[in-house]
Amino acid sequence: TLNLTSSSSSFTFSTFPQASWLSVNPVNGTVPSALTVTANPAGLLASATPYQGLLTIFGLTNTVSVPVFLSVGSIAVSPSSLTFAYQIGAPVPAAQTLTLSGQSATFGATAGPNSGGNWLQVSPPNGTSPGTVSVSLNAAVLATLAAGTYTGNVTITPTSGVAGSPINTQVTLTV
Repeated sequence: TLNLTSSSSSFTFSTFPQASWLSVNPVNGTVPSALTVTANPAGLLASATPYQGLLTIFGLTNTVSVPVFLSVGSIAVSPSSLTFAYQIGAPVPAAQTLTLSGQSATFGATAGPNSGGNWLQVSPPNGTSPGTVSVSLNAAVLATLAAGTYTGNVTITPTSGVAGSPINTQVTLTV
C-alpha cells in the first residue's frame, strides 16, 4: 500500500506502472488516497538479480517516481509456517511436510536457530525441487523442554540452477 497525501488542498492524480509485472489500483483518483501496488511474477524467470520497475504518479504540479523491485526465486515453499503441539509424556507429534515447487534446482535444508535447543529436524538435508522436506521434532530434546511456546525456522537455500534467496518457514512448538 502506498499512501498519497498532500500538505495543500486535494488534487487529482494518475499513475503509470512502467513494468508488465507491476499494477496499481486505483490508477487515478483524488488525494488523499491509498494505492495498492501489486507485483505479479507470472511469466518471469527466476533471477539472482531483482527485477526493477517504476511507478510514476502524476499530480497537479508534481510527478513522483517510485522504484519497485521484485525478487523471483527458483523455488517456492509451502506452507509458509508450521505448528506443532506436544503434551508432556505423550507420543511425539507426526512429522509435517514442506512442499517445494518451481524450477528444477538443488537445495539445502536446515533447521534452526530454535529457541529452547535443537528440537527441530529436517530430512533430507539436501534435495532437488520440485520435492518435499519432512519436518519433525527431536524426541530426545523434546523430553527436556518445559511447558511453553518455542519458535524455530526451517531454511531452504537453493544451491544450483538459478539461485535465489534462502526461504524461511517459521515453526512454532507449543509444549
